[in-house]
Amino acid sequence: ANDSPVGGRLKDNHSQASAQNAEAGDLIELKGGEDIPVDGVIHHGRAAVDERSISGEPLPVVKLPGDAVYSGTQIVEGNIEVYVTSAGNMSTAALLKQMVANAATHKHPVQSIVDKVAGRFVPAVIIIAGVSAILWSSSDVLRKQGPDHVNGWMIFVSVVIVACPCALALAAPLVIAVTTAVAAKNHVILKSPNGMHLGRNISATILDKTGTLTLGTPIVSSVIDFTSQSSHQGSSLQDIV
Repeated sequence: ANDSPVGGRLKDNHSQASAQNAEAGDLIELKGGEDIPVDGVIHHGRAAVDERSISGEPLPVVKLPGDAVYSGTQIVEGNIEVYVTSAGNMSTAALLKQMVANAATHKHPVQSIVDKVAGRFVPAVIIIAGVSAILWSSSDVLRKQGPDHVNGWMIFVSVVIVACPCALALAAPLVIAVTTAVAAKNHVILKSPNGMHLGRNISATILDKTGTLTLGTPIVSSVIDFTSQSSHQGSSLQDIV
């Protein structure tokens, strides 16, 4: 959901309403096809509102005076006037976005493991690089060519660069950030990074919304012309009806 949706007009001055310029107590006029920029309560009118971004329900919900509406949803049909109850950073859309951001930025349990491995791996790499440089210089001494400090340093730097755990340290937060973003794009909101970590223990999933497994938009899959059926079938159909 967008934390700065724009839609409708402020009734007092007819300026464009948005999550940032609306305040609690304002009255906003909205019509079909517009996004609802704030949280509020319908004061006047009737509308069918698409709330799939909030609830996951694929079918529009009919809203009447006194019903609550939420930022980030869209009016499919109808005209309404809404009293603003929450806007800006306190709106539903903003809170959802903040939740996603928190899940992406908080340290994941896997990152703690990676930090521990990297903390031990780096000193080991430094030691190995130092030993390699000493052995290289010692081989020159054994060949009575004198120590080659330049080549020794090149060996040291080469080992550090090749064996540096930079990829290990960057991979975990990058994967978490990408996973959280892709999940949010598909309307899966992670409250905390532990959600991904605990997901591996899930043995069964119960789904109560059709839109969770399908496209979420009802469509006509086929049309049957009963006029072409036999009279017997037509009579049977009438009996059933």
